[in-house]
Amino acid sequence: MSLDHGAAAELLGSLSHLMRTTRSVAHRQSQVLGASSTHLAVLKSLYDGPARPGDLAQRLCVAPSVISRQVAPLERAGLVERGHDPDDARAWRLALTPLGRRQLEVLHADRVAQLGQLLRDWAEDDVRTAAALMDRLSRSLVAAPLADRPAWLDLPAEDTPSPTSPEELTA
Repeated sequence: MSLDHGAAAELLGSLSHLMRTTRSVAHRQSQVLGASSTHLAVLKSLYDGPARPGDLAQRLCVAPSVISRQVAPLERAGLVERGHDPDDARAWRLALTPLGRRQLEVLHADRVAQLGQLLRDWAEDDVRTAAALMDRLSRSLVAAPLADRPAWLDLPAEDTPSPTSPEELTA
């Protein structure tokens, strides 16, 4: 089934607005919390268990150098630690420390409460539908064959250029 151009353009416009809004909110929160969105993404990615830095970079769609830069302050803060990879003595894995896990859990609970307050006038079904549709869209974007994927999907998040014209938004 082919999607109507107008519907696709409407979704692209909404996505662009959501991404700008999300970046703005994340920037404001990072100033208050003292943690960047990339720091938080690293911590959240390690919540389920240790990972090699390269695997973490791939999971977060950033360059390996970004992980190196982001992990250093997390280690100094005692939130992340390095350990030898049991499968490869030459490699190492990153893991949350108990302090990192506790701080992430508190931060997550605070963010859930804030979002719940912001969406208090939404019906619960609408919130669940929005979450399901965003997950579906994310999976579709990630699963697109490389030949069909827009080039910007494969750029590391911190290196993604901002479009300067309407044509670039739809490229």
